[in-house]
Amino acid sequence: MSIKIDSTDQAFSDYIRARDGWECQRCISLGKRSVFKPPKRLISKFPQFEDRYRDARGLHAMHCFSRGGMAVRYDPIDSLAGCYGCHSYLDTHPLEKYEFFESVIGKDAFDKLKIRSKTTSFKVDKEQIKLMYRKKLKELCKN
Repeated sequence: MSIKIDSTDQAFSDYIRARDGWECQRCISLGKRSVFKPPKRLISKFPQFEDRYRDARGLHAMHCFSRGGMAVRYDPIDSLAGCYGCHSYLDTHPLEKYEFFESVIGKDAFDKLKIRSKTTSFKVDKEQIKLMYRKKLKELCKN
């Protein structure tokens, strides 16, 4: 079953990818550079990345724990920018995925995130979350 991407998911993904400099975080950890150009709707906000040739559709917001769990779906600690190849690889190698995320966010944050990911009854106000991540994205644009 695939999860539908809505405007809140898009706002969250835009923020995560921009926060991470439009670069795959796993490629960086492996000593490679995997850089992307922001989508056309955002390129005017990030002109410093305009000369990049790789399309942003190949850069995803990877989640450590399933985004089906609303308790962590919009948590920026649960997500890193990742190219299609790294995202696919980590999703099929969960132990490596957990080790990678733990190495980036730290053991304490990882352990807390893991506990929260198991929360089943968690309600979110998607409209408020969307507005929050659009605001955070604007703040990134100013820097």
